[in-house]
Amino acid sequence: MFKNYSGMSLAVAAFSCLLLAFISLGTMVVSLASGSTLAVIAGVCLVVFMTAAIIGFRMSAVRLANARKRGGGATSAGVFGEALRRDQVDRYLQTYRGAH
Repeated sequence: MFKNYSGMSLAVAAFSCLLLAFISLGTMVVSLASGSTLAVIAGVCLVVFMTAAIIGFRMSAVRLANARKRGGGATSAGVFGEALRRDQVDRYLQTYRGAH
């Protein structure tokens, strides 16, 4: 279900599902306030999108942890970034930050 299509990462897909869950929540609240039967559909969408977001973020975290184990010291600023090897970080620091 969550594969890397055209450069879209799992974290981006999970974040999109989270945004859709909040939209569904707003729709459900408005539907409940107006007494519409659309509230049930919005509630189901809320549960589906929230579950997909949680699964996506968990899978992204597992993928990042595996990249760190394989890379032997790979680092990343967060789940949205690709894990970098230690030599890549050192080269960046040496080139752009003047670190010794």
